Amino acid sequence: MEFTIFLLRILEILLGVAISLQSLEFFWMQKDLGPQGVFEFRGFIENDFQLFPKIQRSLIQKGLSFPNVLYLMGLRIALAILLIIVGGNSLVLFSLLLIQLIFLFRFQGAFNGGSDFMTTLILTSLFVGVSFRAEFWPLRLALSYIGVQAVLSYFISGYLKVFQSDWRSGRALQVFIVGNRYQSPQFLLEWIRDLRTARTFSIFVLVFELSFPLALVGPRFCIFYCFLGFTFHLLNFWVFGLNRFVWAWLASYPAIYYLSLVRSPITP
Repeated sequence: MEFTIFLLRILEILLGVAISLQSLEFFWMQKDLGPQGVFEFRGFIENDFQLFPKIQRSLIQKGLSFPNVLYLMGLRIALAILLIIVGGNSLVLFSLLLIQLIFLFRFQGAFNGGSDFMTTLILTSLFVGVSFRAEFWPLRLALSYIGVQAVLSYFISGYLKVFQSDWRSGRALQVFIVGNRYQSPQFLLEWIRDLRTARTFSIFVLVFELSFPLALVGPRFCIFYCFLGFTFHLLNFWVFGLNRFVWAWLASYPAIYYLSLVRSPITP
């Protein structure tokens, strides 16, 4: 039981860091993109809110328009820091989840794809688990659900790729790296133009993603695959600038480790 609580705290700290960095990125982007920054290019359209009563529509537009939305982002950072320091607080988790859902609504979907959905999934699971913590089994169920979803995210990604000939040949990886707007390193561009090199990297990605469920065999397998996963996300950050994915998925690793312990002689 104590070790499960320890894994929960590690998960909460990593999640708090992930949410803090996601929020700070908005301020950074806002500084570079002009007066309204990132909040301008997915702005509200009056017709999108015709279903709401006039008073509610006015409150929504004022509350989530620039610059008021920045205050909400600041509150999100404060709550994320509180999660890191305190942890295990259902009110903090509920507040973070509510703000997360508000921003999904504000941007009419995920702003950064999978990382937003993984953050939402972890927040929802933790809120439910911590809220019924007295029973303890909901917390175990929450950690198990996060772990299963994280493992499936790798496996399904590989499963969808392996049936595409361009991924098996390496051409898809070539297109992603060469056509990347993030300006991939020059030596990497030179390497990846060789189709044999691209095929080698592509096969590595496919094998890694398809075999990730082996992380649940036991703690040693889990540590190995989590190390590979962390390295994989760091490389994606380096090549494609996907920094949010690093911390969003890293926050799920304590839950994957918990599942690996459940299947081993070690009692969590």
